[in-house]
Amino acid sequence: DGKARVDGIALGAAGYLTDRWSIVANYTFLDSEVLQSVSNRTASLTGDPIAGRELVQTPRNAGNLWTTYQLNQWTFGYGVNYQGSFYPNNTSTAVYRKTDAYWVHRAMVGLRVNEWLSLQLNVNNLFDKVYYTSIRNNLTVNAAGTVTAGSGWASPGDGRSAVLNATFSF
Repeated sequence: DGKARVDGIALGAAGYLTDRWSIVANYTFLDSEVLQSVSNRTASLTGDPIAGRELVQTPRNAGNLWTTYQLNQWTFGYGVNYQGSFYPNNTSTAVYRKTDAYWVHRAMVGLRVNEWLSLQLNVNNLFDKVYYTSIRNNLTVNAAGTVTAGSGWASPGDGRSAVLNATFSF
């Protein structure tokens, strides 16, 4: 009998600022709400303690930006991903804390050595930010306000990493 609503907007733009400088940007806004979290019978007897709260694992704001600049045989790139905070459990009350929002930066440098060989170094999570892509805390609160503890889990984001690519064309 669960029902939820998510209204939102996603915007994106891509293009060239100059003939050497490109940019891609995206933004998403989500307004979520639990409309009903229990059966109709339960709601009529005890109410619905979760109705009206935000959906779990649903950040209101998210976005990313990636830009590259070409300078002769070199290409330089920089990007950032943003994810806003979200509720990790089904009780969006003041008792429970939202996750932290996070920014993850990345960079790239590429070199066209000659017509046959290109090299590119990508560094993800440039500042080695500790962040979690999803968190689930199974604490629940019933209509009377009683807290019940359960198990939980978290998925850590990738730490800093670097990848060097060599591309041969023939």
